[in-house]
Formats: sequence, C-alpha cells, structure tokens
Amino acid sequence: YGNPWSLDSYTGYQPRQRTPQEQILISAAGPGIQFVLAGLVIAAVYASGGTVRLLLHNYMPYVDAALGPNLAHNRHLDLLVWDLLQINIFWAIMNLLPVLPLDGGQIALQVFMQHDPWQGTIRALWLSVITGGIVAVLTLLAGETYMMFLFASLAVSSYMTLLQAGGGRRPW
Repeated sequence: YGNPWSLDSYTGYQPRQRTPQEQILISAAGPGIQFVLAGLVIAAVYASGGTVRLLLHNYMPYVDAALGPNLAHNRHLDLLVWDLLQINIFWAIMNLLPVLPLDGGQIALQVFMQHDPWQGTIRALWLSVITGGIVAVLTLLAGETYMMFLFASLAVSSYMTLLQAGGGRRPW
C-alpha cells in the first residue's frame, strides 16, 4: 500500500491520477506566477516614472529597469527591482525550456504522451537531450559556467535515462 510511515498505507487511500491537461497546468503554474510577479514589478517601475528595457549581453537576455526620479537615488530598491526582474523573467524562461525534469520538460512529456503513448517518453527524452546540449553550448559561449554545467548535466541525465529505456538509437 505504500510508505510504512504514512497513514495512507493503513487507510488504503490512493490519490487520483492527474490528467495530462492538469499536469500541464500544474507545470506551467510556477513559471506563470513568476511572470505575473515580474509584471507587477514592471508596473511599479512604470508607476514610479521609470523605464524598463530588454537587453542582450553575450547571448543572454536581461532586463534593465531604471526607477523614476524620486526613487532613483535608492540603491537598495534599485538592486531589489533588478534582482526581482532577473529571477522572475530569466529563471521562468529557463524553467520553460523542454529539458527534463524542468517544468518545460514535464509539459513536453505530457504533450508527447498524449500524441503517442508508446514513444512519447522517448521523444521527450530526445528533445531534452538536444535542448539541454544546445543550451549548454550557448551558455558556455556566453561565459556562464554554472548554467553550462547545469544544462549539460540535465542533458546527460536525460541521455542516460534514454539508454536505460532502450530508446537511445535514433531521435525520431
């Protein structure tokens, strides 16, 4: 029945299996709320009379916000706004990449499984390997060593899972 330390093993409670649509909504909720928070921060910057720009630095996007004239002298508030925007936009985008086990990888897995239950997992793992490898190379070119190691390890993990599943022969 389950874990011996859980009451579920004594009561026989079995949770209902989620539908693919429910799982997709759950996976999209985390990055979605990050985008909502970033939108609130951007609205606050514009309400203060400031501006927000999207810039590209070494292949990596980042958001530059300038607070309004009454708040521009507050370095701590400026740093808080910058951090909130970077975290809630950049990490949400990274989390939506179709790399397992990230949320985007979970969404891709559910979509592939809906279309082809037999090969859906294999295709999602191949997409994860390819996307993780491309992101690892791009972040290496951008000088982001941590991101390179993160996505390279996720790509290798997906590839090792693919080999264990017997789907390491061809991607499509």
